[in-house]
Amino acid sequence: MPKRNDLKTILIIGSGPIVIGQACEFDYSGTQACRVLREEGYRVVLANSNPATIMTDPDFADRTYIEPLTVEVLKAIIEREKPDAVLPTLGGQTALNLAMALHAAGVVGHPGTPELIGANAEAIATAEDRDKFKQAMIEIGLSVPRSGIAHSMAEADTVLAEIGLPVIIRPAYILGGRGTGIAHTKEQFVSVVSNGLSASPINEVLIESSIAGWKEYELEVMRDRADNCVIICSIENTLDEISNDITKKTPASFEPTIDYVVTKVPRWAFEKFPGTPGVLGTQMQSVGESMAIGRTFTESLQKALRSLENGHLGLNCDPSEDVYRSRSDDEMLAMITVPTPERLFQVGECLRRGIALETVYDACKIDPWFLDQMSMIIEERHHLAGLTPASLTSSQWRRAKRLGFADAQLAYLWKTPETEVRRLRIAAGVLPTYKAVDTCSAEFSAQTPYHYSTYEDETEVRPADKPQVIILGSGPNRIGQGIEFDYCCVHASFALRDAGFETIMVNCNPETVSTDYDTSDRLYFEPLTHEDVMNVIEAEVATSGREPHVIVGLGGQTPLKLAGKIPAHLVAGTSPASIDLAEDREK
Repeated sequence: MPKRNDLKTILIIGSGPIVIGQACEFDYSGTQACRVLREEGYRVVLANSNPATIMTDPDFADRTYIEPLTVEVLKAIIEREKPDAVLPTLGGQTALNLAMALHAAGVVGHPGTPELIGANAEAIATAEDRDKFKQAMIEIGLSVPRSGIAHSMAEADTVLAEIGLPVIIRPAYILGGRGTGIAHTKEQFVSVVSNGLSASPINEVLIESSIAGWKEYELEVMRDRADNCVIICSIENTLDEISNDITKKTPASFEPTIDYVVTKVPRWAFEKFPGTPGVLGTQMQSVGESMAIGRTFTESLQKALRSLENGHLGLNCDPSEDVYRSRSDDEMLAMITVPTPERLFQVGECLRRGIALETVYDACKIDPWFLDQMSMIIEERHHLAGLTPASLTSSQWRRAKRLGFADAQLAYLWKTPETEVRRLRIAAGVLPTYKAVDTCSAEFSAQTPYHYSTYEDETEVRPADKPQVIILGSGPNRIGQGIEFDYCCVHASFALRDAGFETIMVNCNPETVSTDYDTSDRLYFEPLTHEDVMNVIEAEVATSGREPHVIVGLGGQTPLKLAGKIPAHLVAGTSPASIDLAEDREK
């Protein structure tokens, strides 16, 4: 679709402060929108109240308003800037709710007012209003659970009488599942419905028959005006008009072919709130997430788990498993019936004890395919426990690493220092290779240096032409370490690139601008552990013949804790000794 020349100025509504259910992924999408719209020649006006974001930097929009995101403030901005269109789809629930409020007030989406682009008021209402969404699904022939809409407790009781318990309650126009819940008893029903009606700005809840235990498939579909479909996004160009930024050769309509597995794991922070039950339900409670890439699911899963920085080294071979030693098999099976942040590790403990996979499935309802994959890790652990690190052959080392075992896990299993495990592995000639992320299983060469580690024969890292600087990112968001550290890392990358260095980012947070494929000259999507960081450093030395400098001072506590484990002469900026002096309370 040709560029719309009738639009000159576009107002983007940001997402405001970081909250559970609405994190830094909207800074990522908003930054991309500002960049693309300005490249197309539009004047971009941004409204956002979060100064710790990349998108609020002066370089990303022509005019930026760091103001409260309220209807009154946005009205004033619209009156002053006179935008031709308002883009509300990049600011999460906050922006969508504001767009609907502005539309209801007659400020946008009406003749003579700025147009709502990306999604108009009708589309937003259909997606956010539970009743309208249900009717839209029925109209296209999809089956939906038995359900009813309620605007009061009396109406809710009427719906319950028709459906019966258990039920799922979902309010309309809410953020991160706020006010949602599953009710198994009448008392729970009254409590969840009351909370849901209060949470919904239009006092509406959808009450559905519970489908807990069903298998869920989340399909993100991108569809254009010519009915080409690949993945989700609201777009106006046909897919054959958009180039793939990764390969630079294929259009977006080229069917993706993937030879790697991506695993994302939420990061919860219940440890910050002692006494909270820590039970997971329909309401979002995670504060961040980690992501890992591997050739197999087992490799990807173990990398993602050790990326969480919550004390776990992987799925097993982990000091945290000691807490289960005093538990009986029946107690363990009872524990995995309740969804908690620790359930995956509890399931691993059940499998390690030899409890039948079918019995574990009956208790936790996790799909047997995943349980089978976890069993492969457990079986390898039992095999490795009967060996010594000095006796392992190269093929045995390689098999363990392909299943995702970290050196730290093997050190725990063998009661051997991690440095010794690392030395023996390297002596056996087992080193990671780095593959490039593409969308075509290497049918076309990837032009974007976006890498992940695995244990194969050939690396795809190209030699650097300039002196390299590695920036260690901040890992998954959590309380005390948020988007402001990503902001620092991104600006360091921009500044170093301008100064003539080859910038290399190492991070495992998929929500951030730092892990955008074009923020740095090279991106390693890897856990921020001693082993993984040293592997990256050694890979850069092997391909480029020179040692890179490493910046550890911009990503918060995550890279600071690694400073003393990296060769001191490589650390740029504050020395490891000075960092230790500042961090050690006694010193």
